[in-house]
Amino acid sequence: MVPDWIVGLAGEWGSAMRRFESKLTQISGTLGRIHEEGPVGAAIRGHGDHLPDIDLEPEVQKFHRAWLDLDVRDRKILWIAFKEPGPAKKKYLQMELPKKTYYRYRENALMKICLDYHLYE
Repeated sequence: MVPDWIVGLAGEWGSAMRRFESKLTQISGTLGRIHEEGPVGAAIRGHGDHLPDIDLEPEVQKFHRAWLDLDVRDRKILWIAFKEPGPAKKKYLQMELPKKTYYRYRENALMKICLDYHLYE
């Protein structure tokens, strides 16, 4: 059984990932830079990609580092489960898994993070 605190933390992590993705889409092109940095800031900024800062709570940062250490399937399951919007049925169909298997994989991935969470200080 997955503890409630790790499920809640996964939800916070998913929300933080959605906010970060939202910030990425706001800074596209010259008009986006002007909107973000003003005309002077956009004019003097060098060429190249700009990634916005993302402020993660310390507990969410630990969860994210633990998520990065999971294998690809487990990362994908948690990404779809907690970052992607929509009903659960859409999510397990997206993974091309039966409902029971989807939830078992999701629970296993959360348990892996839960067991190793204390190591990510």
